[in-house]
Amino acid sequence: MPSTIRARDLAAPSRSSHRLLDLDTTVGALLAFLLLALPLSLTGLGATGAVTMEGMVADSARHMLETGELLVPRLYGEVYTYKPPMAYWLSALSIGIFGDSEWALRLPSALAGVFMGLAALLLVGRLTRPF
Repeated sequence: MPSTIRARDLAAPSRSSHRLLDLDTTVGALLAFLLLALPLSLTGLGATGAVTMEGMVADSARHMLETGELLVPRLYGEVYTYKPPMAYWLSALSIGIFGDSEWALRLPSALAGVFMGLAALLLVGRLTRPF
C-alpha cells in the first residue's frame, strides 16, 4: 500500500518549537557572553589610580556616604548638578559595600558596560532571528 503525503505533514513546524530552540540558543549565548565579558571587565579595575572624572565621582560618592545626603551630589562642598546623579549613587553604593578603593569606584561602570553588551546581544539576536 503506497503511503500518502498529507498537507499537514508538509506544514512548517509550529512556532512554539522554534521558540524553544531560540530560548536554548539565547541562554547559551548569554552565558557564553557573561563567561567571557565578566572576567575581562573586572580584571585590573584597581590597577591604576583614579584619573580625570573618577576623582570627582569618588569625592561626591564619599561625601554622600559621610553625610548621608544622598539626593543631591556635592563636589568639594558645593552642589554639583551638572551630571545625572546615578553614577554617584552607584559609586557610593559600591564604595559602601566593597570599601574605598579604585576597584569599587570603577565597578559600576564596568558592570554597566557588561549590561550594555548583553542588551546589544539580545537586540541583535531579536533582529536577526527568522520569523
